[in-house]
Amino acid sequence: MRYDLKDITFLILVRIDTIERMENLLASTAFLLSHFDTNVEVWEISSYNNGILKKLLNRKVNYTFTEDDDSILFRTKYLNCMLSSVKTDS
Repeated sequence: MRYDLKDITFLILVRIDTIERMENLLASTAFLLSHFDTNVEVWEISSYNNGILKKLLNRKVNYTFTEDDDSILFRTKYLNCMLSSVKTDS
């Protein structure tokens, strides 16, 4: 049974720096999509886009890549950008 959460968007901000982080992201998005009828947005922040994550994610996931060469991930900055870009109907 999938629960109807169409009016909710899950925002996931990630920098893939280990294989474990990628595995956790894939497991989390797979769980959300298999149990809920909802929106999932993943923003990857990294110095380059190798395209692997986009190929591995379920096509129902809205994926965005942002290039950032800074070694520090400024989570608040990107979370605010994500929040302002969400178009989920309430």
